[in-house]
Amino acid sequence: ISPPGDLVEFTAGDPTFPAVGATTYVSAGIVNRKVFVVRNALPQRGTDPGDGNTYITKVLSSNTITFSHALIATDYIQIIVS
Repeated sequence: ISPPGDLVEFTAGDPTFPAVGATTYVSAGIVNRKVFVVRNALPQRGTDPGDGNTYITKVLSSNTITFSHALIATDYIQIIVS
């Protein structure tokens, strides 16, 4: 990932991407960058919505996105980096 506006797309378990059951995505390209994550066409909130829906957490200075709940085989993830 380099310039702002980059897009990363994967299905859980694709080679070189998080496996089924994973809860994190790690990339040096997201350090000090904002991310917008879509999971199966649903935008992911950055905090727990409290309703049982999935969400992500990302600390700006971190290289990790944490998925809550773990990825399943049919999860299609899109990460837009700015």
